[in-house]
Amino acid sequence: MIPADYPLYAQGTYRKAAASLGLTSTLVKARIQALESTVGGPLLYRKSGRLRFTELGYNFIGVALKVLQEEEKKVTSPGPNHFPAGDIIPGSSDPT
Repeated sequence: MIPADYPLYAQGTYRKAAASLGLTSTLVKARIQALESTVGGPLLYRKSGRLRFTELGYNFIGVALKVLQEEEKKVTSPGPNHFPAGDIIPGSSDPT
């Protein structure tokens, strides 16, 4: 459900956020309401016609983005068991 939050931060309205995600504003609102129910409080408030994050919302999106960045690092890093092509893996026999 995180993708529904980040465009709101950047776009400022449900309609614009929904358009950037290829979703309806009704679906984006429903996802935000589900998140608010899960975290136990409001994530957004309206000021001058634009949506703004509450303190809880800022904290939530900050943690969520850090988690996503860490997960992305795991997917893109080769990991400790990665051996470049052509290297001899310890414990294996030399093919030559």
